[in-house]
Amino acid sequence: EHSHLLQLARQACIRLSGTTPSGASMTAVNDGNAAVDLTKALFRRLNEQCQERGLPLFVVSIGVDQLINQFAPDEWSKADRQFADQARPFFESIKVPFLDLGESMFKAAGADPRRYFIPVDQHLNEEGNGLCAQLAWPWFQQQLAGVLSASSRS
Repeated sequence: EHSHLLQLARQACIRLSGTTPSGASMTAVNDGNAAVDLTKALFRRLNEQCQERGLPLFVVSIGVDQLINQFAPDEWSKADRQFADQARPFFESIKVPFLDLGESMFKAAGADPRRYFIPVDQHLNEEGNGLCAQLAWPWFQQQLAGVLSASSRS
């Protein structure tokens, strides 16, 4: 999902490709199919690196689109929305366990989800991350149990 780290990696890949987009073309990268393709490529590579090291990769989407739409509908870029719409089938295609907390986060946040976000930034604050962890933990425990079970059979 969108994060500062992912943006940093995205920018590094763009620079390594030999192009340094101007402000106008950078908008196209961040808001178009190229950004979605690059995000998928980053996750594919991350998954490959995890597999090479015998480590599992799990992905949890906090589903902020529903929450942000409630109080700042224009804050999510076109590329973020495109990737979010394609996330579940994409992660299934590369066999990475994926959890979308969108509906759970939306219900748990209640009428005023702003208290879970850093003002202006649209990223979860400490309380929002705590809620995300609380909601994701049962799923994550199941994933870890599966990994431990598989490794004990090896």
